Amino acid sequence: MNGLLQTRQHIHSSGPSTINTHNAENDSDTSSNAAHGNNVLIVDDSLSVRRSLGQMMEDAGYKPILARDGLDAVEQLKNNHADLMLVDLEMPRMNGIELTRHLRNSKQHNATPIFMITSRSTSKHRNLAAHEGVTEYFTKPYTESDLLSKIHQHLHSQVESQ
Repeated sequence: MNGLLQTRQHIHSSGPSTINTHNAENDSDTSSNAAHGNNVLIVDDSLSVRRSLGQMMEDAGYKPILARDGLDAVEQLKNNHADLMLVDLEMPRMNGIELTRHLRNSKQHNATPIFMITSRSTSKHRNLAAHEGVTEYFTKPYTESDLLSKIHQHLHSQVESQ
């Protein structure tokens, strides 16, 4: 997780959002006294990635909500509010681009910041993500501090714009 940042591209602005519920997946324990209280939906088909990002979010004071793929994320969003999403590009059933497209066409989630985290660093993938409405694009490896800084920046700007 603490590798070097290779690529990050700001792609899309975010709008206002609200704070709500809790973690609905059993493979992570949500901190009840989170400093920020913002819900972060983590969507990745790798259990180890979900757990490590979930722990990173908890340690930073956020409330992680975990989903195995895009379809699971859509289900999680029926019962949980996400202030920001960390989404893998390549997943079975519904990949990160398909999920982003679905969310950007949804009135409820069209302004939620979506950070794509992937090993795909080509301009083709970045351009496709930008076209579909991804907010930030990170390639692996990335630094934890840079990711957390961008998350804080986007969530802080949401609070100020409300």
